[in-house]
Amino acid sequence: MSCNCSASNNLGYSQCTQLTSYAKRLIFVPLLATGSTRTKVTTAQLASPTFLDTTLYNPVSSKRWHITPEIAIQPSEASKKVMETINGEQKATSDYTPEKVLALILGQHPKYADILSSYSCQNNLGFYIVDADSNLLGVETSDGLYPYAINNQSLLATVMDRGNIAAATGKIELMFDLRKSESFAKEGSIGYSQMGGLDLLFVNDMTTVEMTVGAITATTVVVKVTTQFGAVGNKDKWVGLEASSFALYNVTGAVAITITSVAETDAGYLITMPSQTAADSVRVSIVEAGLEATPVTFIAV
Repeated sequence: MSCNCSASNNLGYSQCTQLTSYAKRLIFVPLLATGSTRTKVTTAQLASPTFLDTTLYNPVSSKRWHITPEIAIQPSEASKKVMETINGEQKATSDYTPEKVLALILGQHPKYADILSSYSCQNNLGFYIVDADSNLLGVETSDGLYPYAINNQSLLATVMDRGNIAAATGKIELMFDLRKSESFAKEGSIGYSQMGGLDLLFVNDMTTVEMTVGAITATTVVVKVTTQFGAVGNKDKWVGLEASSFALYNVTGAVAITITSVAETDAGYLITMPSQTAADSVRVSIVEAGLEATPVTFIAV
C-alpha cells in the first residue's frame, strides 16, 4: 500500500455514506486484459446484454472470468508494517505483511477444492467481490473498477473437517494474499441498480460437462451429459437442455445437420435428425451458453 507523506488529506466525510454489505461471492479475473493493460469494468459494461458473453462465458479460456459459489469470509490476519528503529529514534518501514483473504465455501463436493487449486500456480490473477446486496466491489479508479491483485501463487484451497462434517456440508477453505501494493482501504463499488438488471448473486459460472454417446439408429442418437461430480460410473446428470443446446455436423460430408427434436430420457438426450449416409462420421457439440464440453463423434448407421 503506497504512502504519500508530502501532504495530508482532508478528513471530511459524506453526509450520508453508502456502505457496502458483506461478501457473498468472489469473481476471479485475469489481472491483465491485454498486454500490460489492467482489467477493469465500467457501469456501461455491466449494463450491456453481452457482458456475460465477454467475461464469464468468453470462448477464449485465458480471458474468461470465474465466479465462485456463495462464500463466507472469515477473520484473518490484517496487514501490518514492521518498523525498524535507527539511531535510537528514527523509524523506518523494514517490511510489510500483505492483507489476507480467508473464505469458507459450503455445500460443494470435495473435488471442488481441487478445481480451485488450479488457480494456485497462476500469476497475474485478480478478483472482485460480490456483496450480499449484489453490488460489485473492487479498486476504485477514475475510469472504472479494477480488480484487487492477488499475490502470485499464494492461493490455497483445502477440504476441511473431512472426518466430521465435510460429508454433509462440503466445507472448503480458500485463502490467498493480496499483493503488498493492494488494500481493501481502496474499495470502490458499482451498485446493483447500475447494472441494468444483472444480478451477480444468481449467475452461474461456466460449467464443464462431458458427453457420452449411447444407442444409435438411422435417425437418432442418445447422448448422456454429465458433470465431473458424483459417484464413479454414476456422475451427476445435466438436465434441462433443448434442441438449441446441441449442434450436429457431418464430418465426412462437411455439412451441418438440422436437429429435428431433442427429448430428455433416463438414458440421456434422444436427438432426432434426418437419416445420414451409413459409416459417415457425425460430430455432436454443446452450444448452450455457460456449458463447456469436448465434442464427441459417432458413426452413422
